[in-house]
Amino acid sequence: MHNQALKEADQTFSNHVGKETKTPTTRWVFQYFFGIHWLVIQ
Repeated sequence: MHNQALKEADQTFSNHVGKETKTPTTRWVFQYFFGIHWLVIQ
């Protein structure tokens, strides 16, 4: 799901070594947002 959203928005995601990718794993996404307690998506 997140890969499709990145593709549609023409966005990238930084992987664990800082390289931009359009196909992050779900684990990377969860680790990236770990520690955020409040996230508002509009």
